[in-house]
Amino acid sequence: GGFANQSAYSPSKFAVRGFTETLRMELIGTGICTSTVHPGGINTAITSNAKARGRYATHQHQSVKEFARVAGTSPEKAAKTILDGIAGKKQKILVGVDALMIDIATRLFPVAYSAMAAKRTKKLFSEPH
Repeated sequence: GGFANQSAYSPSKFAVRGFTETLRMELIGTGICTSTVHPGGINTAITSNAKARGRYATHQHQSVKEFARVAGTSPEKAAKTILDGIAGKKQKILVGVDALMIDIATRLFPVAYSAMAAKRTKKLFSEPH
């Protein structure tokens, strides 16, 4: 899904998904498989290396700590999940429990999901603790 203050990152994820789905359709019958990876929080330095903008910039230090707390998938586990998904010819590879929860929420609540995600994001990343 899309997230507030991610106006460059989120659309690029949607573009990759659309491109992959298009290729999948074009490659039917060729024996070539495509997979799209949908990662949740991977415990890397992505938040500490990111340039925070807007209201999130004020609390970037806290955001980095919160992300580390909620990013429950190690890079090694993420890599294994991705490789296993490719080997199993999965079209959609969900990495982490949070990716699964986001996938379920966007399917069950396609309209309400935006408000739910905004509330959760605000709680996790913008309130000082």
